[in-house]
Amino acid sequence: YIYKAQAPTFTRSSINSMVSSLNEFHAYKHFILEAKARMGTSGPISHFQIPKVKSFNLFAHSIR
Repeated sequence: YIYKAQAPTFTRSSINSMVSSLNEFHAYKHFILEAKARMGTSGPISHFQIPKVKSFNLFAHSIR
């Protein structure tokens, strides 16, 4: 998703691909949390409540 979002222009196809990548991330992010692979300064973080990640969900509507 991050690499696709850096494209200089977007088409319906590229936006759909980014949405698909984001959906795949959301489908599998629980594995990252279960493995305690998301670390903060005090140890594992048990959520993905990050403003930037939340804003990713709005990008397709903003671009179209």
